[in-house]
Amino acid sequence: MVAALASDSFAIGSSPSVSSREDADEELPAASPLSPCCAGLHARLRGWWPVFWSLIFLGSLAEGLVALNTLDLAVAYFSGGTDPCASGPSHDKRACDEAVARAKEVHTLVDIIKSVSGVLLSPVVGVLCDVYGRKPFIIFYEVTVLIYVLSLGAVFWLGAPVYWIYAAKVVDGLVNSSLVFQLWLIDSLPEQQRAAFMAIVYVLCDFEWVVVPVLGGLASRAVLAALALACGIIVVVLAACLPESLPRGERLRGPGPLLRDGRSHQAGRAFSLRAITRLFRSPASRLVVFLYVSATARSSAIQYAFLKLRLGIDYKAYSQITLPSTVANWLAQLCLLGVLQRILGLRGLCAAGFACALAGDVAYFTVLSKEWAALAGVLLNLAAVAKPAVAALFLSIPAPHERGHMQGAVTSVLSVWGTVQSAGYNALFAVFATRGPEVLTGLPFLTDGMLYFISIIALACTRHTCLVHPSGELELPRPAGDEGMTEESLVDAEGPEPTRLSI
Repeated sequence: MVAALASDSFAIGSSPSVSSREDADEELPAASPLSPCCAGLHARLRGWWPVFWSLIFLGSLAEGLVALNTLDLAVAYFSGGTDPCASGPSHDKRACDEAVARAKEVHTLVDIIKSVSGVLLSPVVGVLCDVYGRKPFIIFYEVTVLIYVLSLGAVFWLGAPVYWIYAAKVVDGLVNSSLVFQLWLIDSLPEQQRAAFMAIVYVLCDFEWVVVPVLGGLASRAVLAALALACGIIVVVLAACLPESLPRGERLRGPGPLLRDGRSHQAGRAFSLRAITRLFRSPASRLVVFLYVSATARSSAIQYAFLKLRLGIDYKAYSQITLPSTVANWLAQLCLLGVLQRILGLRGLCAAGFACALAGDVAYFTVLSKEWAALAGVLLNLAAVAKPAVAALFLSIPAPHERGHMQGAVTSVLSVWGTVQSAGYNALFAVFATRGPEVLTGLPFLTDGMLYFISIIALACTRHTCLVHPSGELELPRPAGDEGMTEESLVDAEGPEPTRLSI
């Protein structure tokens, strides 16, 4: 398996590659400068980063505020308009249990529908982003956020059925927010800055889990609904103002690397499965997809249950254990990532993250105390530097007009993988927790550790590392005789094979 991942030529296309260990170990050349077109685009978008960060944070906050109120509203709706669980210790336990069970059933069904639609639609959205640009789908996503918060207002203020919220949640999942935001980010930055900025995206998306509970404890439901509505309106306005990151001249057109039948590209033909799967035929793409899978491993699905079984903790103790790891996650992504990237490059940054995760999983499997669990959590969360590095590396492989294809396809792959892995890990934990031996309840941690170990070996065995410079910048190899070509002319070249991008 490692040999297959770390093959001798990681390339898209078939231009000349390094053929010996001596060639691979030569001093790296300086990265090719950005073309005037790319440099101008990056300069034009530089002042829009506050708007971009506000879109991500306020959109996540609005969704979190709706989710915070949904269960209470659903329980009250299924109980005839009054929440039977809200009267303290003297509440009607039977009525409360029945209403909560009903709400969870509907919630689970909606989550399944949302997940399936996301898996099916992500490749389509990715293709359309390559054809029509990123901005239309950022606007569409923010409009679905507004619909979601409007449904909360309709249920809370107008007495509409709670099913309005559930229906709006399905609509909110039609466009994967991380897909369109990552495409805009990658288009707008030079290669050496992408991993660090990707880390900020992940931190902002996670920050809602800190802000929403605090707001929930301080404000009434009416205030929360009004705040969610304000966020929904603001993000739609900001999305309309955000400039396009993929210029019209760089959008998918033919004949090109994806569609080579000699005819002009038509938008409808972009939905060809071959156009997407062709991007995953190269060893480079397959390697980075495997790294992506490793970086999104899901042993956290059983973390609380595992510690509760092993150490007998409650949710308060678990919160104390996870607080240092949350802080470590943010520090790693906001403070350490940029420094480590300059020292190690993207490949070394991925390997360092996987090594921390491997150590954390082994520590979890052998956990003996709360302090030990806290240390293991810190190690696992220091591994957060790997995910933005892998994402940046992954989206740097294709040309700009192919990134939507690739990101859409991998979003579907990761969604399926995450669902299967979480279900499998929970099933394994349940089997060994009830039938024994208890030590095997930690098997998911070892499974994730195996993924990290294979990833480290694959990265170490990769011979062709010429594109990863110490600065983290990606070198675009130029075929002999093409020294005067710009980056865009290489991307748009209509030769028999697309431009190679080695890793």
